Amino acid sequence: MVVNQMNRKVAVALLLMFFLQTSCKKASNAQGGGSETLPSLTAIHSIIPLPQSAVFTDDVFVLDNSVKIVADSKHAAAVELLNAEINKLVGITLGTGSAADTKTITLTENSSLNSFSSEINITKSKVAITGKDAASVFHAIQSFRQYLWDARHDKSAKTIQMKGVLIQDKAVYDWRVFQVDVARNFYTKDYLKKLIDWMALYKFNKLQLHLTDDQGWRIPIPKYPELIAQGSWRVFNKYDLENIERAKSNPIYTIDNRFVTTKDGEKIYKASYTKAELQEIVAYATKNYIEVIPEVDMPGHMFAAIKAYPWLSATGTAGWGTEFSYPICPCKPTVKQFALDVLDELMAIFPSQYIHIGNDEVDKTTWQSSTICQQYMVDNNLSSVSQIQRNFISDLQTYLTSKGRKAIAWDDAAEVGVNADIVINYWRDWITPNSALANGNRFVMTPWTWFYLSSSSTDESITTLYNFSPNDRFGTAFNNKIDGYQASVFTENIPSEAAFEYFVYPRLQAFAEFTWSNNRRDLNSFTRRLKTHIPIMDREGIRYRMPGFLK
Repeated sequence: MVVNQMNRKVAVALLLMFFLQTSCKKASNAQGGGSETLPSLTAIHSIIPLPQSAVFTDDVFVLDNSVKIVADSKHAAAVELLNAEINKLVGITLGTGSAADTKTITLTENSSLNSFSSEINITKSKVAITGKDAASVFHAIQSFRQYLWDARHDKSAKTIQMKGVLIQDKAVYDWRVFQVDVARNFYTKDYLKKLIDWMALYKFNKLQLHLTDDQGWRIPIPKYPELIAQGSWRVFNKYDLENIERAKSNPIYTIDNRFVTTKDGEKIYKASYTKAELQEIVAYATKNYIEVIPEVDMPGHMFAAIKAYPWLSATGTAGWGTEFSYPICPCKPTVKQFALDVLDELMAIFPSQYIHIGNDEVDKTTWQSSTICQQYMVDNNLSSVSQIQRNFISDLQTYLTSKGRKAIAWDDAAEVGVNADIVINYWRDWITPNSALANGNRFVMTPWTWFYLSSSSTDESITTLYNFSPNDRFGTAFNNKIDGYQASVFTENIPSEAAFEYFVYPRLQAFAEFTWSNNRRDLNSFTRRLKTHIPIMDREGIRYRMPGFLK
């Protein structure tokens, strides 16, 4: 009985102590004396493409309204991007200040760094973002934006806590290109600007616009108004009909109705840009440190142009050979002038160093049977129609050089002969371009099997792209001759923005890591980091294909 009474007293005493401790803790918190201890911040990041190195420290930087951004006006676009991201995460916008402020995010340039290099150094009181130049600072801001995704966000307190770290980074390749075909299916100015946002996030630096093809001419050329009046529309073709059929089971294949109208009782697809729209795209890309390279594919793939101006072909009509459309006929002086006039307008709109002149898949049979071309060959001492194309390439390249520009062409051009100054866009991975390799040409690689994002989007297509090794495929043939890589999207079966995103994402992220990080790649690490990017794509309304290995 005595024991039971003692046990009761002990129990009562313990309960009193518990309530007193709890009350004191609540009172202390209510008076601002502290809060429950949170677990330590994890030494981890989800940055894509993978930086060179990340060394974590025990420091913690707390980003709140007191933090000031210190940056020159040249970094305004980077500051705007950073503030937009912070606002989405915790609802605040940082003001500008000076180095004397207590807590700062500073953006500076250091010319002693290597090309395409940057550093992010996060301590208790400062985030120092340094780049070789303005572009490198901008790319570092993109990494910092992504670093914030793994930080601790408190929306009610409007704070972001992040672990101290030194991130050092450098691009492996100079050319990090995304190419989009707007000729077969059209994408608006505003949608291309959205694409540029995502390219910038993942540090692409070139956008190649495939502006013309058999299926449509999208760029106005003032001297030739019929290129838009007649060349910008088509009666539904076999790919359009395929997409209509596919849309019955998958709505992403529904043809964008904004570009569908009727002509003479038939449904047609019609779209084009204005000069002002193209200039706006260029300006927006420039703001994001992306160069827009225009492509007008000639002399082949010109059905739309020949439909508008039949005299452009050797036959006086638009038509098809065994596999490809009739080309324009460079044996005619008026046709050569047409090509130069097109280049003039491209150069007036696009300030890019390079202009893409196509020259792939040229069916030369109409030249072979043309009396004009036969006479041209005699006059120029040519022995084959392939040399007609060689002369055409040379004429275009010479003209561009005279205007301070350079030419880039598909690897097909090397088969007819090019000089060493033209950059070769290599796509036919079943052929080794021996003549261009021997010639000393530089290459931008977009091998069809790996880097055509218009192929079926599968888990395998992501991993094979990510793990691509030129040495495994080509041995040492291309050693030291590759300026960079290009992801290409040809859009015959991509008739909507939803379809575009399904095909492209997250292969775009995998390609970005390949071309920026290359030998630093690790698929397991990429997979882990990609998981953090999925909710960001959700947030921004990207209709990606979810990889099976992330489910």
